Amino acid sequence: MQATDRELWKKYKEKNNMQARGTLLENNVPLVRFTIERMCLPQNCSWFDADDLMTAGIIGLIDALEKFKPELGGKFSTYAYFRIRGAILDEMRALDWVPRSVRQKTKELEKAYEVLQKKFVRPVAEEDVAKYLGCSLQGFHDLLREIKIPPVVSLDQLMEDPEKKHRDVIPLDCTAAKDENRGGALSEVAVKETRELLSHVIERLPEKERLVLTLYYYEELTFKEIAAVVEVTESRICQIHSQAIIHLRAMLKIGCHDFATV
Repeated sequence: MQATDRELWKKYKEKNNMQARGTLLENNVPLVRFTIERMCLPQNCSWFDADDLMTAGIIGLIDALEKFKPELGGKFSTYAYFRIRGAILDEMRALDWVPRSVRQKTKELEKAYEVLQKKFVRPVAEEDVAKYLGCSLQGFHDLLREIKIPPVVSLDQLMEDPEKKHRDVIPLDCTAAKDENRGGALSEVAVKETRELLSHVIERLPEKERLVLTLYYYEELTFKEIAAVVEVTESRICQIHSQAIIHLRAMLKIGCHDFATV
């Protein structure tokens, strides 16, 4: 933490200086924009207002400012990121922006991956899924575009029960995990094991899916930046991300340890 930041936090937390609070808030507004940019948000929807998410993100940032404890030595940007993302996710849920029909198609596609993964005991190719669904490869891509899954939660949450309404965020950053869950549900060892297990399963994915997940979740590139690297459209990256997440869920459901040792 830079000296100027330390001084601002000291003034705000110890002296309740509102000017210092305002400066900290203003300095971290770009973090809200960054968080939103890392989400695959619905486009061209009349009911969808990006300004609402920006407002929700600001509320999350304010909540982080209130609850952050500089004396613990954590990094505010890491702490605030999860607070901001959580606030945005709550706003998206409130908008109920995922229709029931889309949820149903997502479940059907995940089931297809489960069936095929058990049959082949190898990474399932998109051609396999298209054939199973009785559609063309283009039809499969159209389906992925329709059920586009936004990366609004931690990748580690794939390990959790998908039917749970409230899930604990398990950050990929162990330091963040200790800050967020100090005395909470998961120990650092559990987080490490989760990361290792996910890494094993991700290694079993087809190359394109593995690359997108690695660039997004580990290298922290935006979809737009990944599209430039891979030289495809941003829409195609969104499709591959959805495909990879559904594939991962299926592999984890049927027994991820099998894939870790194959």
